[in-house]
Amino acid sequence: MSPLSLVLVIFGLLIAVSRAPLIVAPESTRSFYSRVMGTDGRMRSLGLSSIIAGPALAAYDLNL
Repeated sequence: MSPLSLVLVIFGLLIAVSRAPLIVAPESTRSFYSRVMGTDGRMRSLGLSSIIAGPALAAYDLNL
């Protein structure tokens, strides 16, 4: 398995694990997410890390 596919599989599993508590306890999970990502700066840093990670993974896969 290539490193890029391994990173994408792990990323998908993290998404599934982070969404699973919404089935069991939706209100407390939502309030927890609101506390963790409550400010604009935190949301912008999450978006910036996604914007940086995408081209970095593509460049790594293309061996640039």
